[in-house]
Amino acid sequence: MKKILLYLFLPLFTLSAFSQNPSNKQVFEADLVKILKNTREYCRKLNGAALNFVCLEEVSEKTFQIVQSLQFRGPRGLRVKRNEVRHKYLYDYQYIRKESRLTEKRILLEEDGRKKRKEQTSLLTTMFQYENVIFGPVNLLDEERQFFFNYKIADSQDINGVKTIVLEATPKPWASQDISGGTIWVNESDFSILKIEWNQEKMKRSKIIMDMAKRYKGTPVVTQTIEFGFEKNGIRFPSRFFIEEAYINKRGKKTIHSETNVIYRDYKYFTVETKVKYDFERNGDS
Repeated sequence: MKKILLYLFLPLFTLSAFSQNPSNKQVFEADLVKILKNTREYCRKLNGAALNFVCLEEVSEKTFQIVQSLQFRGPRGLRVKRNEVRHKYLYDYQYIRKESRLTEKRILLEEDGRKKRKEQTSLLTTMFQYENVIFGPVNLLDEERQFFFNYKIADSQDINGVKTIVLEATPKPWASQDISGGTIWVNESDFSILKIEWNQEKMKRSKIIMDMAKRYKGTPVVTQTIEFGFEKNGIRFPSRFFIEEAYINKRGKKTIHSETNVIYRDYKYFTVETKVKYDFERNGDS
């Protein structure tokens, strides 16, 4: 099967008070301006960072093979049977970025529980490919990208004890169809990005997804989530990446066709440079 490639390149305040009191609208808008300014600065720092790190990348993929057979004939004709297929891969993942040059390398360590050692391998997932996950915030908050979105403050939430501002980014009506909106969880203390969730409009229009939508007789909904659970020198690194491919029929029933779940752990940082150089350190060690 052909694969879909993904390119991913504030003072405290009380939301409830702003939402309940229209007279606070100007204050609310001023906070949004400040949040967007500071998230632009975070993206500028991320874009300019020199990075060299390795980690373990655990990739779990679940897909369903659709089977039509006379054995499953129902009152309306052939019934569809879905066979679940699971795969799991463990990679030694290295990412190097210096100026405009970047390199992603993977060594396959395990495949479906069996030990392997395959140098310079690519992702073995059957449905989705992805790259540059660490640069996910740039797609929604970089200075050039902010021009294409309307933003609003939607909520405030805690993520693992960290207070966040929840932003919603909606593409402007004239924006390209290739631009997807999303929800962003911004750290209140330093304006770094802890989580992003997209509804991937571009992927929904791919031939593979459209063909699958016909088979399921439903509307495709492809959701992509990135969590940035690790921090080093002011830059946040991915801890989880998740893609759900689902289809919703006319009755509102949701059927999941594939899930790709990626866990990043055991980081080793060789270079994380913004303005100051730092020595090699294993995540969590002093």
